[in-house]
Amino acid sequence: MRFIKRLPSAGALRDMAVLSTRQAEIERSYRLLYGGVEFRPESAEEVRGRQEQEAAFQLGRLLPLLKSAGFSGSEARKYVAKTVGELVLLGVLTIFGLGAAGIWICPCAAALEYLRLRRLAFRRAEGFESDYTALLIALASGIRTGLDPLVALNECASLFPDTSLVRREIEHLDEKISCGLSEQEAIQAFAETIDHPDLSLFRVSFLLARREGSSLAHCLQRLGRVTRQRQSFRRKIKAAVAMQKLSSLGIVGCGLVIGLFQMATNSQALLDAIAHPVGIKIIAGGVFLMALGVLWMMHITRARM
Repeated sequence: MRFIKRLPSAGALRDMAVLSTRQAEIERSYRLLYGGVEFRPESAEEVRGRQEQEAAFQLGRLLPLLKSAGFSGSEARKYVAKTVGELVLLGVLTIFGLGAAGIWICPCAAALEYLRLRRLAFRRAEGFESDYTALLIALASGIRTGLDPLVALNECASLFPDTSLVRREIEHLDEKISCGLSEQEAIQAFAETIDHPDLSLFRVSFLLARREGSSLAHCLQRLGRVTRQRQSFRRKIKAAVAMQKLSSLGIVGCGLVIGLFQMATNSQALLDAIAHPVGIKIIAGGVFLMALGVLWMMHITRARM
């Protein structure tokens, strides 16, 4: 009796075609980057370990901020555990020391830590932006000479120092392609930890140019012009609010001088005001408002534009 071999279904054939197309795209990208070096995909154990490591760390809305501040997966996990432990210890000490009146100290400490993370993210975005326009110009020049856009982007890494964020992100892109990601996935993940509004336009234009075969050099030049205009606008805003910043610092300085003068001339009256239940609240409220005003004035020019 003859056994007829069962043919694969249409869905199985379609999946096989998609996998073969993706493998061919990965091998093509690897040949472009490494000049014909044999491609070695990740093993099943390596892929499973990487996926488990990525899935093990889930911090919800806090994760994008930690990535923008420069924390990797393991570093962010340690940072969150350390910060939570410190806040719990601070809360216990303040409750035992000040009673119920010290409960507000923990939220204030958490808010200050959040502002510190935002400041780190802003500094990383500024550091990336300082070399971003040079990257766009160099990439556009390389594409006009006839280089493949992916190869030109990889060659641009040698133009920047080792400490440059642009060079690190290009090297990370190279690593992701060598690990088996497709061109589209690698480009979509390019500089994803940088909180910059123009990077999404760069990714979209790069992918559309690769897919449709359009000219990418002209688009990159327009993106560079937009980034330079953004930098010029931010410098003008900083110059415009510089006097207001000095005014806020002067007001806070006057308050401190008045307090020191009161302490030097009539210290007993100041001590009586601090000992009074209403006086200490008024003084604490004034100090809080002055600190809040200074923080607000310093935060104006760091707004995302």
